[in-house]
Amino acid sequence: MKTITIEKNVYEYSELSEQAKEEAKNFLLEGREPYIFSSGVKEDFRCQYGFELTPQYRLNYCQGDGFSLYGEVYFSDFIKNNELKKIAMDGLRGFQRGIAEKLINKVVFTRGHRYCYASSNDVELEEEAYTDKENAIVEKVRENIASWYLDVCGKYEEWGYSYFYEITDEQAQDECDCNQYTFFEDGKVCHSVSSIAV
Repeated sequence: MKTITIEKNVYEYSELSEQAKEEAKNFLLEGREPYIFSSGVKEDFRCQYGFELTPQYRLNYCQGDGFSLYGEVYFSDFIKNNELKKIAMDGLRGFQRGIAEKLINKVVFTRGHRYCYASSNDVELEEEAYTDKENAIVEKVRENIASWYLDVCGKYEEWGYSYFYEITDEQAQDECDCNQYTFFEDGKVCHSVSSIAV
């Protein structure tokens, strides 16, 4: 039996040609994990608003794709956040705000069963309105929350497409440095090297 040794040069990301860098970026994008994106969304949302919702998404540039959040929160907890209180109560007078706080128990963000995109119909309120005036107040709050919800889901959908499909040279360089990736001249990743000729 004979053993032959093949020597190949390996390069850091910064040393690659532009075409090879594109190949390296494709490798990095293929490694983007959905659970990391989901965790990032949950953490970002919790830090901003003080409660948790669960992300649901399909981001393949296909019909029916999109991003939504589901879960529920007590209305009293929802409006503890000053920004959310302002949004929910927008367009209501002082006494109407008090009525809304008494009537609405929970905000429910429903889970889409077939598609992942957000819809204003995803927002439901558990409430105890009996009169037309009370129903009008509750519906105004629901519309306000639904508008906010669609904006938030749109932001995270853009974030998702960016996470899974876009990477800048600077991001690629940072990721390669952090993980100590090296590449062959064509940009394909070098998984293991027994010796490097200097």
